[in-house]
Amino acid sequence: MKRGWGEVLIGFCYGWLPMASAFYIQTGHVAPVIHWISIPIGLSIFNVILLNEFSDYFADMAVGKRNLLVRIGKKRGAWLYILTAILSWISLFFSLTRGVDWKAFYLFIPVILVSAYLVVMIMRKKYEDGRALERLCGINIAVNLGITAAYILAYLFAGAIIS
Repeated sequence: MKRGWGEVLIGFCYGWLPMASAFYIQTGHVAPVIHWISIPIGLSIFNVILLNEFSDYFADMAVGKRNLLVRIGKKRGAWLYILTAILSWISLFFSLTRGVDWKAFYLFIPVILVSAYLVVMIMRKKYEDGRALERLCGINIAVNLGITAAYILAYLFAGAIIS
C-alpha cells in the first residue's frame, strides 16, 4: 500500500485469486466464467480499500505513506471510486453474457442500487464528513459482500451459476 499498488493487489488477491483457486481445487480446471465472476468482486474490494483510505488521508501524507489515494489526491480518488463502481456494475451484467444464469440479474439489482447510493454520496463529497464517511465505508463493505452473495444465491436458487 505504501507504494501505491496495494489496492490493486488486494483487488486481485480478494477477487480473482480466491475464486479461481477454489474452483480449480474442486474441479481441476478454471472455467472462463470464473474470470468474469471475479471482476466485480475484485473491483468492489478495491473500492472498499480506496474509500477506507479517505479517513487516513492527512495522516498518511504526514508520515510519508504513498498509497494510491495520497498519490492521486482526494478529488481524483473520488472519481476513481465512481469509475470503479460503474465498472463493477458493467462487469456484473457482462458476467451474465459469459455464463452466469440470467436469473442472477434480479439479485444484482439491490447491490447496484446500494452501490449507486454510494456513488451519489461520493459525488456530494460526503467523504469529507468523518461520521458520514464511516457509514459509507460500512455500506461499501456490504456492497462487496452483496456481490459475492448474489453469485452464491444465483448458484443455489437459480439452478447453476454456469449455464
